Amino acid sequence: MATSLTHVRIVGAGLIGTSIALALRATGVKVTLCDSDSRAQSLARDLMGEKNGDDAGVEDLCIIATPPDAIAEVIRGESSRNSHLRVMDISSIKTKPLQDVSRIGFDLALFAPTHPMAGREVTGPQSARGDLFQGRPWILCLEGVDSKLSQMVRDVVDLCGAIPLDRTVDEHDKAVALVSHLPQIIASLLASQLVAGQGSELELSGAGLRDTTRIADSDPALWAQILAGNSAALRPLLISLQ
Repeated sequence: MATSLTHVRIVGAGLIGTSIALALRATGVKVTLCDSDSRAQSLARDLMGEKNGDDAGVEDLCIIATPPDAIAEVIRGESSRNSHLRVMDISSIKTKPLQDVSRIGFDLALFAPTHPMAGREVTGPQSARGDLFQGRPWILCLEGVDSKLSQMVRDVVDLCGAIPLDRTVDEHDKAVALVSHLPQIIASLLASQLVAGQGSELELSGAGLRDTTRIADSDPALWAQILAGNSAALRPLLISLQ
């Protein structure tokens, strides 16, 4: 597809950030990938075939692929580097990052909350895949967002092969609490019960147990932020489950 995007900067060289970088790079978009962890940054750039990384020039769009609690601070730093910063967020909660970004005084019309509904239980750039988003929903919460930024965001989603779904911030947080965050809690609680299991018991386990505990291997520090940030939507679901 035709796109006006020529240069995208991605902050966060984890699974999602590096997968977006690989997908965009495959379409000819210039990508600058950076991370506070120099080892993750180096590995991600190696995967893209850019060992040294070309950081020259100002990007059209900055995609922040960090844990949600770091988003506002990253924007503060990026704003000092680029006075025309336009940001696309891909975190799995929307309300709290919006509040955090508003608190630092950043123009919310230049902040586009989105969430690709794709991932793996394994993390890090070594687990990234350029086809990770093919055919997967990508939620866009673009109410009040600048029209030029909105089009850039839709271009990214199209280039990654995902399916855009428009939702409000509240609709997003309520939906992912049910279909993503609650299952993560259940899988983690179930997996924690296995710690006390005897070897003779665990050797009888089959595909059902593997399927229901697979995502329990996800990053616990990241999930602590996600669950705390969406606690209002999660609380009634947990009470109902109990």
